[in-house]
Amino acid sequence: MEKKKNTEEINIYTEEGEITFGGLFRFLKKTFLRTLIYLIVALIAVSAVYSGVKYGMREEYGVSAKIEYTFKEISSGKNPDGSLFDKEEIRSVNYIREAAQKAELTEKILAAGNDISNLRSALSVSPIMPEAYIKAYNDLVASGVSSVDAYAQLSQSSFYPTQFIIKLGNFETLGLNKNEAETFLGNLLETYRASYGNRYISARVISDAPFKVEDSDLYDYADYVSLYETVYDTVDSYLSRMLEQGDSFVSSDGTTFAALESQMPFLQSQLMSLGALVINAPVSKDLPALKTNTAHAIETLTVEQTRLQTVVDGMEETIKNIKPSTVTTLPGGGEAIITATYPERYYILQEELIAVKTQLAKVTADIAAKRRLETAIADKTEVSVADKATADGKLAYIKRISIDFIAVLNKASKEYAEKNVADNGMRVVSPASSYAVSPKFPTALAYISGAAVAIAASFIVTFVLGKTKAKRARLQAAETADNGAAQEKE
Repeated sequence: MEKKKNTEEINIYTEEGEITFGGLFRFLKKTFLRTLIYLIVALIAVSAVYSGVKYGMREEYGVSAKIEYTFKEISSGKNPDGSLFDKEEIRSVNYIREAAQKAELTEKILAAGNDISNLRSALSVSPIMPEAYIKAYNDLVASGVSSVDAYAQLSQSSFYPTQFIIKLGNFETLGLNKNEAETFLGNLLETYRASYGNRYISARVISDAPFKVEDSDLYDYADYVSLYETVYDTVDSYLSRMLEQGDSFVSSDGTTFAALESQMPFLQSQLMSLGALVINAPVSKDLPALKTNTAHAIETLTVEQTRLQTVVDGMEETIKNIKPSTVTTLPGGGEAIITATYPERYYILQEELIAVKTQLAKVTADIAAKRRLETAIADKTEVSVADKATADGKLAYIKRISIDFIAVLNKASKEYAEKNVADNGMRVVSPASSYAVSPKFPTALAYISGAAVAIAASFIVTFVLGKTKAKRARLQAAETADNGAAQEKE
């Protein structure tokens, strides 16, 4: 029996110049289990090494989320209140600080040697350009326009994204792990979403306090006119924005924003009547004091006008000298991510410039009004008692109708906000999750190579062991034969 087994081993491994199916089958059968074990070990090793290499050679990593603004004004680049939309608002220090506190990460971030500004710098907001933009870009390229020229042309068009990718990059440098980074980003989105709704969609309460100011020598008739003009301008601007977004709204008592806006000319005409009386009569509680105060106001406002104009000139020169950053990645199909081509300071200065120009325009208008009043009262020496009584009556009437009007406006505004705030604002499309950008390695090739090495190693080991075992069998057979021959001689 032993002799037969040895002969089989020799036949498998020692036949010269011939490969038989039987021998090959027996060989594969003997290598099957070893090959399976080697494959498992190789795949585990490749996974460990491959993951380690990708992790160690990461070019970028972090957590990201996708958000979408759902109000109609976003398609024209505006907030629900009509102001310009700023995608960077979510990165404000106040939102970041509140989100870090909610996630209980403030102390850990500070302990790692960072501060809130470092956390803000790690955040980025990238728009996902709408399909219309992608189609327009592809059409331009297909017509022979270069990628750079196509991008330049589209940058002048009114394409406004509604979805954005929010990223917190390289969070480990902030002392955070993946779970903490995801928690922070989730809290930031929730904090911003709640604040956005309250800020832009909730009711704006117009104060009626200016119309409840008691009559005193501190306020002359001209002061009331100026104060009420400011309030009416605020109300008129607010109603215009509400009409844009709530033109079909009807409150519980049947009030519409259109009806409220139609009442504004009457209110303003009453105030203009009082203003005309102040200038033409003229009417004043203290005419000499009014002349002195008017001259002083013109002088003060002129100084402020000069200061603001200097600020505007300086800011415009600074903005003109800010050059665009490097060209961003162009869309190539799917969702294109386009980042700003100017540094953040450029956009901040633009917003500040608008605010300063608005102040300058108001100061200029105030100077013109004061000069008209100064001219009208320059040669006046006394005030008619009858005109003063008329002014008192007009002032009381304006106060009464203004208080009633603002009460109706605030009621309608509150009802509109309660009805619409749940359906507008910002929603999270994809919650915070981790991502990593690593050098591109052919994953399939790595695993195929590992499997090939494992199979080759299994065959080689099996073959070598088989050869060794066959050699032993031959030696054992020869030894057995020699022993048998010796016994026969005896």
